[in-house]
Formats: sequence, structure tokens, C-alpha cells
Amino acid sequence: MFLMMPMMFIVVMERMSDIMDKSMVVIVMMSRFLMMMMIIDDYGRWAMNNRRLTAVHRWRIRLIVAVWIPLVGHSVGR
Repeated sequence: MFLMMPMMFIVVMERMSDIMDKSMVVIVMMSRFLMMMMIIDDYGRWAMNNRRLTAVHRWRIRLIVAVWIPLVGHSVGR
């Protein structure tokens, strides 16, 4: 059930992205990607309690957030 919730959310987002304009579609794609990364992070933490692995996942998420938020903000600003 817990794993189904994000999947349903993704489907809803895809339905909404048909209505939204291009810049919003970019945001939806980025949020979907971030969500998938977080699901992978949770799975990695649950599957094997290897601190080095989860630290790498967390840094990957931080990197994506740090890179994508300014880019998305810039595209919306236009």
C-alpha cells in the first residue's frame, strides 16, 4: 500500500501535466524524478542498513535538488 501511493501520485501528475503548460510539465517531470530518487533512497535504507550506501543516495538527492531547483525556477521566471 505504501509503495502504491507514490505510483498513484505519478499517474495523477501525468493526467494533470496534459492540462498544464510546458513550464509546469518540466516541474512535474522534476518532481516525479525526485520522488523516484526518494523511493530508491528509502528502499536502499530498508533493504540493507549500509550507512555508506544511504549516504551516497542522500548526497545524490541533495545534488539533484541543488541543481534542478534553480533551473526550474529560471524556466518558470521566463
